[in-house]
Amino acid sequence: DPGDYSGSVGCSSTTSTSSWHGTHIAGIIAATSNNGYGVAGAGHGGIKVSPLRVLGPCGGQTSDIADAIRWAAGGSVSGVGVNTNIAKVINLSLGGRANCSQYMQEAIDFANSRGSIVVVSAGNESSNVDNMEFTPANCRGVFRVGAINSSLHSSNYTNFGNIVDISAPGDMIYSTINSGSTSPSWASFKAMSGTSMSAGFISASAAMIFSINPTLYSEQVKDIMVRTSSSFSCDKPAATNLEPIP
Repeated sequence: DPGDYSGSVGCSSTTSTSSWHGTHIAGIIAATSNNGYGVAGAGHGGIKVSPLRVLGPCGGQTSDIADAIRWAAGGSVSGVGVNTNIAKVINLSLGGRANCSQYMQEAIDFANSRGSIVVVSAGNESSNVDNMEFTPANCRGVFRVGAINSSLHSSNYTNFGNIVDISAPGDMIYSTINSGSTSPSWASFKAMSGTSMSAGFISASAAMIFSINPTLYSEQVKDIMVRTSSSFSCDKPAATNLEPIP
């Protein structure tokens, strides 16, 4: 992860530091365990991460995200070599307000047709996603993830709605980052909050299920996670001082 510092790029009026958001999610999914260092990923026993960079200092384009989905699932993308490590789980801890474009929907449909699960964060705007305003949560065929806190209530920032498929811990999740403020320096750790973190836990869970039985269909894996989950209170708690990552 080279970072997403935008101060010298000119796309922001203020100088920011790199968020190491992707590094944080990768740690939640697959940080090495039983090594006496840092944190342990929720997915273990051979779970591998293929990092596909689609966002940078000024965000990114939907077409790049869609191309990454297609390539991750084993499809061809112009100018990119053949993917020999086809992903069974594709994590999208990202989002924004927009329609689900046809290009994005076609990429998700392709991934689904290849047996891959596309896990997406519901978003951190405390809004109802049933209005289909937030993407890629408004695309068909994705597995939408909301956030809960340690008291098993909906996190105060999480988006919600009938189309949200499942929720997972999202508050103050300690995971891997980099200590560099702009570019990479040395490995470090930090707590972050958001549905991005929740999506990481669900992606790890899906990967673990596939590791036990690789012959399962993606819909079967989703069904296993939903049927074996526990219910929680949907009432929103009082606002706290958490700072969720967009």
